[in-house]
Amino acid sequence: MKGKGITRERIIDTALQLVKERGYGNYTVRDLADEMGVKGASLYKHIKGIEEVNREIGRLASIELNRALIASKEGKTRDEALAAVGYAYRDFARREPQLYRAILGMPALDRDETAIAVGRESFRALGNAAGQYRISRETSIHF
Repeated sequence: MKGKGITRERIIDTALQLVKERGYGNYTVRDLADEMGVKGASLYKHIKGIEEVNREIGRLASIELNRALIASKEGKTRDEALAAVGYAYRDFARREPQLYRAILGMPALDRDETAIAVGRESFRALGNAAGQYRISRETSIHF
């Protein structure tokens, strides 16, 4: 069967599975191909390399973390919201340590458009919680 249903989404899903099984950064394009039952070269029609896959894993992990942060503060005010966001952040890191490592492994925000967009969402969730304390934007960013 030519191509065996290879898509970028399937590659990323397989990479997510490998991250959870083996740990972040503990797999190669060859490992992805083996897991998918295809030759490594056929993946390069859909991805540029392992760095692109890892960046996407980090982006997806960041989105998941952001959702947890936003959901944690729903219906809460000030101290409750701030505590809830802190606990949600900690709980995510404990529950998904390899995905948390993927977030930390994302490129610097000044060099990657994907990281910039995801980073803004993270800051928005944290900034909204900190903003209830009427502190300056700069202080809330450091916070």
